[in-house]
Amino acid sequence: MMELSGFVRAKEAAKALGIAVSTFWLRVQQGEYEPGIKLSKRVTVWKASSIQDLIDHIAATSPQQNKVNPCPKKG
Repeated sequence: MMELSGFVRAKEAAKALGIAVSTFWLRVQQGEYEPGIKLSKRVTVWKASSIQDLIDHIAATSPQQNKVNPCPKKG
């Protein structure tokens, strides 16, 4: 697991979430993730604690990986 502290940029946030940077920005644009803090015209950062909270929330609400397949393949 990635250790986050301080502030992170989109690239680090996306890596921690296991998604592409473009997907991260899309989800920010769609309002799924917080917009971040603009430091300048081309620099946006997020609190590392906010990204960690998001990771924890996703982990807590995602379905378990070890579920039995209800429709096994025949034959």
